[in-house]
Amino acid sequence: MVLIVVLVIMFLSGQGTGGTVGVESVCENGKCLVRAASSTLSTILSPVLVLFVIFYPQARDELDETKFVKIWQRFLAFILDFMVVLLALTPILALPILLIEGRMTGSFEWSFSREFARDTDALAILPGILLAFVALFLYFYLHAKAGKATLGQYVLGYKVTGLADASRKPNYFARTMLSFVGMSMWPISWFLAAKNPDRKFWWDDASNSRAVRTRQTGKS
Repeated sequence: MVLIVVLVIMFLSGQGTGGTVGVESVCENGKCLVRAASSTLSTILSPVLVLFVIFYPQARDELDETKFVKIWQRFLAFILDFMVVLLALTPILALPILLIEGRMTGSFEWSFSREFARDTDALAILPGILLAFVALFLYFYLHAKAGKATLGQYVLGYKVTGLADASRKPNYFARTMLSFVGMSMWPISWFLAAKNPDRKFWWDDASNSRAVRTRQTGKS
């Protein structure tokens, strides 16, 4: 059900923009291509998705330590979470450059494409990139700190928690930072996890935390 809601929002968000929402700026050999797109509907759906991610009811669960979380499950959960965060942010992050473009041309449009760069492009795009990284970090960190599965983890049936040894307190801040580093070099991280008998990633032990399978026990 959760996945269906996200897919529906994703589909609706792309309507009216040719399926593309966001900002792109590419310059090579002195030539630039800058384009951006959003829509009224995607801008409305953005906060709706944020509220859904924060407040959607999760079924009560208990830890199931009889089997480990598989590598592909963790990787797929990360991809799903990454898409959810970007889907929530990109319609809003596209607004600054769309507004600036409208001021420059004298006519606001929900999308544009041009083959040259403006001095204001970096000012409109870079803060959005920084905000996206901060939002992604907080998304994973706050879910782990609250003992709640992210949307992707919930769909794949696991969550992040501390070690069974209560004397080793989990550091979810470090875990989130290290997991970003690990996922940026995912082939190496995947290889190392595959050699681990419990299929743990290296940042699990480094942050005194772990990914554990969950078993639903009832409604929230």
